[in-house]
Amino acid sequence: MELYSKSGKLTTFNNLVYLNEGNCAKVYRYNDYLFKIYNDDCNYHLKIKKEIFMILRDLNAPSIVKLREYFSYRKFSLSKRPDAYTMDILPSSKKKLIYCDKTYLENTFYDLEQTIKLLDKLNIIIDDIHSKNVLFTEQGIYLIDPDLFRKKTIFDSVSAYRINKAILIAYFNAVLYNEMIKERGLFIHPTIENDINNSFFDDVMKSLTEDTFYEVMLKKDKTKRL
Repeated sequence: MELYSKSGKLTTFNNLVYLNEGNCAKVYRYNDYLFKIYNDDCNYHLKIKKEIFMILRDLNAPSIVKLREYFSYRKFSLSKRPDAYTMDILPSSKKKLIYCDKTYLENTFYDLEQTIKLLDKLNIIIDDIHSKNVLFTEQGIYLIDPDLFRKKTIFDSVSAYRINKAILIAYFNAVLYNEMIKERGLFIHPTIENDINNSFFDDVMKSLTEDTFYEVMLKKDKTKRL
């Protein structure tokens, strides 16, 4: 497979190891990186914008997978979106959010707080945040699919920070809810509240009144039953 880099250099991709695929793209291992290539029939608007790619690549946000280089089928393509790109490999973990200890959660959510602060300065909004696009590792939690990240527009009535904060809290609340159902068969409503006067980190830590969310939610369930 041959593709052109941003600089116009023709690059040959040999020995690709297939890993997985979604509706729009396939992901391979390429040497020490992941190589994501969009399907021929992928909707143009589901590909990452080159502008967003370059911003994220140079941003070094602690909770976003490190992007490396994008590629196109045509030399010096005028398209605003690439046909493929490379990114770092992150070691996955089978960690469950409800069982993560307070030290891990403090470090992880502090990194996420710094990440959305950086994105806020650049008016970038995270999107398409769901279980397949968020990776739990021993080192922390990472957003690994930035394809639908976008610039804030005039139709967004609040800051990028507040939008991203709400997206993350909704995601983690859904994770906690679903994990508690699978682990204990308990339907306990999520515990992280979105207070507009607090930071994302403060809201999460405020809700973590025990060593783990599992203990917090069990206590909440027992209180509800009294």
